[in-house]
Amino acid sequence: MARPQGLLEVTMYANRLGIPVEDVITKIKAGTYIGRQVHGEWYLEPPMVAVSTDNTSSQDVNTKSNESTYDDDVPTSYSMARFLLKITSFLGWILFFGGMVWLLSGFIMSDGIQDKLIKGGVAFLVGIAIIHVNQVILAVLDTADNTLELLRVMRDK
Repeated sequence: MARPQGLLEVTMYANRLGIPVEDVITKIKAGTYIGRQVHGEWYLEPPMVAVSTDNTSSQDVNTKSNESTYDDDVPTSYSMARFLLKITSFLGWILFFGGMVWLLSGFIMSDGIQDKLIKGGVAFLVGIAIIHVNQVILAVLDTADNTLELLRVMRDK
């Protein structure tokens, strides 16, 4: 049976790397490699490997692992939101540490203990809340940016 167009046989890829075919199939099933089974045979998709189309009888494989192709510098559409989150996170950390110092001073000093404990505790908790909310919002922005990048990759494919 002929090889599906644009796909590389797993056996050729495994032989080129000197690894067992079963390892490559396991990585395809785990999602580490991009590939599929066609009529009982396993194949890898072109984004994982480049297949040379020169006049040689065997396929020449330039290997690229999935792990090394990820780029951490995903472009963002939310630079202003990220900038504002950095500022509010900084203020949250100031409240967190300031509240902690205020709390400790309430334990050390004998004058106005209750007032310092209440104000320090409130500042400490508000700082934690601001930091937490900012981290959640950053996670949402990262998800949106990565989803857009995945969409670009899928459209380019």
